[in-house]
Amino acid sequence: MGVEAAARALAAARRPLIVAGGGVVASGAEAGVRSLAARLSAPAIPTQMALGVIPTGSPHFIGHGGIIGGDAIPLAFAEADVVVAIGCRFSSWMWDELGPLARRHHKLININIDPAALGAPAMHEIALQADAGLAVADILDQLETRSELSVDAHWLARLRSVRAAYEQRLRGMADSSSPVMHPAALAQRIAAILPEDAVAVYDGGHTTFWSNDLTPVRATRTRFHDPGMSQLGFGLPYALSLQLQHSGTPVFNITGDGSFGFSLQELDTARRYRLPVINIIHNNAAWGIIRAGQRKQLDFELGTSLAGTDYAAVARGFGCHGETVGHPDELALAVQRARASGLPAVIDCLTEFVPHPCMAGFSRMNRYSFDALTQRSARSGAD
Repeated sequence: MGVEAAARALAAARRPLIVAGGGVVASGAEAGVRSLAARLSAPAIPTQMALGVIPTGSPHFIGHGGIIGGDAIPLAFAEADVVVAIGCRFSSWMWDELGPLARRHHKLININIDPAALGAPAMHEIALQADAGLAVADILDQLETRSELSVDAHWLARLRSVRAAYEQRLRGMADSSSPVMHPAALAQRIAAILPEDAVAVYDGGHTTFWSNDLTPVRATRTRFHDPGMSQLGFGLPYALSLQLQHSGTPVFNITGDGSFGFSLQELDTARRYRLPVINIIHNNAAWGIIRAGQRKQLDFELGTSLAGTDYAAVARGFGCHGETVGHPDELALAVQRARASGLPAVIDCLTEFVPHPCMAGFSRMNRYSFDALTQRSARSGAD
């Protein structure tokens, strides 16, 4: 009954939107989700836990899920009439200042094997407690019996054009003539030199924003971003675990200088166990987001400077390969030398802090989180 209702809603949709979460990856439902996007001519958003479900080269891709994913994402949620969320929990990365981007102005079809993920924080109209792959297959079967769909022929193309304009803006930022390396320029160069079979981890706050935008993703389980700002420092140990599992695969940890400082001692583990992970550091010598927030909100700065640390020298002190890079054109040869060394490596890239274009959206998301926490505290006090 729920499958039939979902199929009816999607068949009648003028502006359908697909959101693919980590449950799609867990169930191996990638092919089904891609088929659903093709059947509906729908834009599709993979969340941070579903990177690769919709490859960045797909004609249905409009950005990696969440408020930091570019201009097309909030627009898609604002204008969609039916949203089908598959294996998605609507974490805080999918919020703005009003809460979850899935609103009551459209029909939400929520598919999740976990009943706790149905109904909160986003209110659904149709819920399916089911394995993602099985549910999508059943919906596709139902849609095959419907010869006519109602999708607006311009819906996907318009969102794709918004995405293209956003990518063009990022490329313009990467062309900055600043004497200090722009983070967009570094992220763009990393994307160009990553081997096609590489596995990459995104660590840090601001660094992950640039990686999320500019690193190509062709398949699931090749890019790893642990969202929610609880991940700081997870990159190197996570990358070491990946290297243990994939001994012949190049593994990269793309990280910020602050986040790298949490676990840089694991370079000793990397050397002892001969795990040649390559760490590329966006080194802006600061807790960049915290400093920006302090200056904007209260016009002060406290404890945000990380200047003076030579991470390449630290790497060499652990017996690893270490280099410092000051210009994007130096990165390719530095990575070649790092790989040729056969050692764990640190490439310390000296960058400036430039606010990511989606920082304003990130701030709005945090405002909702703060307001909700404040209201809960007030209610608790009243009780």
